[in-house]
Amino acid sequence: MKITCKLELDMKDEATAHDIANSIKVDDDSFVITEVIGNRILARMGSDTVPSLLHTIEDYMACLSIAEKSL
Repeated sequence: MKITCKLELDMKDEATAHDIANSIKVDDDSFVITEVIGNRILARMGSDTVPSLLHTIEDYMACLSIAEKSL
C-alpha cells in the first residue's frame, strides 16, 4: 500500500515561493514532487510505511525552514 501526503504552503509572494522551492527541490529525489503555483508551494510525497513518510515530511519541513531563514 502506498501512503501519500500533500502539503500546500502559502508564501508571502510568488518570487519567495520560487526561491524556496528551487532551493529545496535539490533534495526531492524520488520521494517528493515540488511545484509552485502562484505564491503557493505544493509538495507531494509518498512512501510504503507511515514512519518512512513521517521521516520524509520532517526532512522536507526542516529544509523548508532553513530556506526560509536564509532569505
